[in-house]
Amino acid sequence: MLLQSTVNALEPFEEATKEMSGEKVTSLSKVIPLVRGIQDFMNSCDNMENLSDTSLGRELQLQMGRRFSVIEGTFFLAVCTFLDPRFKKMPFSSSSNIKMVEDRLINMMCSDEIPVTSTSSKALEPVRATPQQRKKSLWSKFDSKLEKLSHTSAQPSSGPHIELRRYAEEPHSDKADDPLAWWKEHAALFPKLQELAKKFLCTPASPVPSERLFSKAGELISHRRSSLKDKNINVILFLNKNL
Repeated sequence: MLLQSTVNALEPFEEATKEMSGEKVTSLSKVIPLVRGIQDFMNSCDNMENLSDTSLGRELQLQMGRRFSVIEGTFFLAVCTFLDPRFKKMPFSSSSNIKMVEDRLINMMCSDEIPVTSTSSKALEPVRATPQQRKKSLWSKFDSKLEKLSHTSAQPSSGPHIELRRYAEEPHSDKADDPLAWWKEHAALFPKLQELAKKFLCTPASPVPSERLFSKAGELISHRRSSLKDKNINVILFLNKNL
C-alpha cells in the first residue's frame, strides 16, 4: 500500500522529468506548464486524499508551493513559455506577469530597431540636397515632404506592439508541433519577434543533453583511441548527435 502511494505521488514528476530532458525538442518553454500541471494534479480532488495519506505526498505538495510560487516572475522561463505558440498566455496565473513579458519583448524589439534606423539614415545623407539646391529645384517642396516622412517612418513606432498583438491573436498550435518550425513558417509575419523566439526557445531546460554528450565523449576516448585529434573527436560527436 505504501509503495503504491509513493508511485502515485511520483508519477507526475517522472513524466515532467522525461519532458524536460529531451534533446531534440524545445524544453525550456515547458517548465511553467509542467509545474502548473503537477500542481493541478496534486491539488485535484481525486488525488488530494491519496497524497495526504503519506508524508511524502504532503511534503511534495508543500515544497511545490514553496519553490515554484514565483516561477512566472522569472523572465527567462516566462518569455520562453509566452513565445511558444503552443502555450502563449495560457499557463500564466497572473496577468501582471504576462504584462511584464510583453513590455520586455517590446523594449527588446524597439532596441533592435535603433541600429537599423541609424544605418539607414547615414546611408541617405550623401544624396540629400543642401538648402541651396532645394531652393533652386522644382522638386524642393516634394523633397522636403519626403524627408519629413522618412524621419517619421524611421522613429520607433507601434510596429512591435502590432506584431505582438497579432501573435497573441494567432490560434494555438498543436501540442505535438515543433515551435521552432512554427516560427520558421511564420517568420515573414513576425520578423522581429521570430528572432527573439529563436534566441530564447533554443535553450534546454536541463543539463541532461550536455551530460549525455560528456558521457559519449568518455566512451569515444579510450586507451586504444587516445591519439584522436580534437578536430576528429568533435566531428564524430557531432555526427553521433545529429544523424
